Amino acid sequence: MNSSGNQVYKGASPLGKKGIAGFFAEKFPFFRASGVIVLVAFALSILFMRWVINDRMTGFLPDEPSPRSYFALYPMNFVDEDGTSVLRSRVGETVAGVLVRDGSAVELLISKIESMAKGDTSSLSISQGLSDLLKALPEEARQKILRESALLANEFLKNSGTETALTGVTSEAVWKEIEKLSLPMEENNIIFQILDEVLQPLTRVDEELTRSLRDDLAESLKPLERSVSPGDLLVEKGQMVTPPVARLLK
Repeated sequence: MNSSGNQVYKGASPLGKKGIAGFFAEKFPFFRASGVIVLVAFALSILFMRWVINDRMTGFLPDEPSPRSYFALYPMNFVDEDGTSVLRSRVGETVAGVLVRDGSAVELLISKIESMAKGDTSSLSISQGLSDLLKALPEEARQKILRESALLANEFLKNSGTETALTGVTSEAVWKEIEKLSLPMEENNIIFQILDEVLQPLTRVDEELTRSLRDDLAESLKPLERSVSPGDLLVEKGQMVTPPVARLLK
């Protein structure tokens, strides 16, 4: 008969009140150290995730200066919207303007040619100096100069549909035709002055067609795709956080 109430009976479990964790911690010290490391690593991962979420979601505002520099945490591919917009704008600017035949300019030139053929200068809209010069000429000489001017202007009008005449008539081309008349140099000079003021470009820039062509050309360009690696700078401190950058930071 055992008088001690605390005596351990044979066959009792060696774990006692320590439990499984205590037993392994006592028998295997490495197990205890590993458990501590796992707990610390888990706690650090939780803190890191909370920092990432809070920092990335609340540490900046779109369209506001960045409070600090942000770097990529992992590889990413994204569409560079700002770069795409700039490139499309530059491509659109390469279209200077779409030239079309100006019907009103053609009608005005026809009217001037008819007036010159009749010896009338009132509707030519020429400079005052040239008008005074013509009035000072003898009637026969003035009529001759106006008729020759009308003939040459009509020839240029006929050729206005060709590619070389779309943007107007060059001075060299006018002189070349005048020299074929074999007139005195004084008369040649007056004819040149008349044609220089009468012959205006028969084309105009169609703003609507130009805008449409620029838009079509810009939209034909594929968006720019870029990639970042861990550690790459996304936005520098003080730099404006654009909406595309804000999406990357989130």
